[in-house]
Amino acid sequence: MARKARKLTEIGFYHVIMRGNNQQELFYDDDDRNYFISKLEKYVKELKITLHTYTLMNNHIHLEISNATKSMAKLVKKLACSYVPYFNKKYKRTGHLFQGRYISIPIFDEQQFMDTAAYIINNPEQAGYCRHNKYKWSSFRYYFDKNSNQDFVYSKLLLDIAGSKKKLKEFFKTGWKKIHQDDHYNPILHNDDLVILFIKQLLNIDNLLSVCKLDFERKNAYLKTVLNTGLPVNQISRLTGVPRGLLYRLK
Repeated sequence: MARKARKLTEIGFYHVIMRGNNQQELFYDDDDRNYFISKLEKYVKELKITLHTYTLMNNHIHLEISNATKSMAKLVKKLACSYVPYFNKKYKRTGHLFQGRYISIPIFDEQQFMDTAAYIINNPEQAGYCRHNKYKWSSFRYYFDKNSNQDFVYSKLLLDIAGSKKKLKEFFKTGWKKIHQDDHYNPILHNDDLVILFIKQLLNIDNLLSVCKLDFERKNAYLKTVLNTGLPVNQISRLTGVPRGLLYRLK
């Protein structure tokens, strides 16, 4: 990864996280997981979204996608609208399954793209499930297994940036740990310029200071959305002009 990183935001690279409502488990057996993956394959192809990395955890899902700025919300909606009826019917339940708002984190350059992929692939190992290269419900094997039939996963970009299959395996094994020493993933560097751009895209606004001028309910909803990304309260306060006390009360 010695060459200069390209900017990726303009062509719609994102880390998408779908969570179970109130930490509800999303998958109880392999049939559930296979059903979800079949729908994921169907809809990324239908919407012409490029899927680079995925991992299914028990109560949440990670996707790394591109070509998705205009169709990301459609993808999440289609996944939920197909999986929830299946799940509710099978387990004789009603009501919501997914947390109301999915998380979408824009990816700005190649380094963040690689870090995000490594984080997603290593999520099962960090959670204590098993070694990342043994976990069945991620895209890991697709990058290295010639017999894999997951043609809906686009492996070429990860391999091109890493330089080879061997280097990509090594990055998944050790490289990501050097970046995430404290086991806490920060989706973007806390550089003010990047964070300002990130929040603008997240809330679809032109000026961060305009958040303070919104009505009470809308302002609180916007602030909760920003807080859910894990950005530091002090930085959010400084960039938006919202008092830290209010932000801490909303957390």
